[in-house]
Amino acid sequence: MYSRRTPDSEAIWYGSMKTEDCTPIKENIRIAEEAIKLRVEEADRRKQNYQG
Repeated sequence: MYSRRTPDSEAIWYGSMKTEDCTPIKENIRIAEEAIKLRVEEADRRKQNYQG
């Protein structure tokens, strides 16, 4: 099961992962990794609630 963002919901924009010369921006990568982790945890909770 998945859901899509509706046109009414607000998108979350994250900063670039690299500078123009392709140097990684560690803080932006950390923020993105944390956001992904939270989304996965939220999806797992929803799945458990749906099943149980």
